[in-house]
Amino acid sequence: MRTFNIKRSSKKLLAVVIELNGEMLDSALTAWNELENNLSVKFISSMSHAPHITLESNIQCEYKELSKIVSNVASRISAFSIKGNGLGVFVVDTPVVYIRWSKNNELLHLKTMLKDSLNTAYKHDEVELYNEDVNWLAKTTLAYKDSSYDKLSDILSVCRLSHFKYTMQVTELSIYEYSDEYPEKKNISYRLNLNKD
Repeated sequence: MRTFNIKRSSKKLLAVVIELNGEMLDSALTAWNELENNLSVKFISSMSHAPHITLESNIQCEYKELSKIVSNVASRISAFSIKGNGLGVFVVDTPVVYIRWSKNNELLHLKTMLKDSLNTAYKHDEVELYNEDVNWLAKTTLAYKDSSYDKLSDILSVCRLSHFKYTMQVTELSIYEYSDEYPEKKNISYRLNLNKD
């Protein structure tokens, strides 16, 4: 893994995500609403375009370059399913409460293809900034930043009212634009290959 100090340009950061759908989307949205209405925990729901799993982030490049990469990867990956695996908590400055996802071969293959494609583009100067997240975890964040350890028990009680063990079909990849100051913006989605080999 290369780490360089690169001067940030005015370009926004880009991410590649899987948006939740079906019963898992309903459960995540219910949790977001309950957290906001009952505990005023709304940073994530107010900054996120939709509940999602981030595959790659902190990418800086021309939008068309990332669009080419994601389109190419999506065309080579067949749609697949993943299963929710309940809730998890990261212990950092403020607790991160998230939906856990079971990793399977299809998800890991997709992640590897994206990583390899981004690394190749970075080596060819088509991508200005990209570093693999070696600590990547398949997760969907429900609460962070305005969560607190004093409220953690209440946050978990609210989130546990929703069911997070459904199976979800992964049929597309989306590109998000984001920054620390503004809510995420969805740019485009690419359908995965729906024809099984």
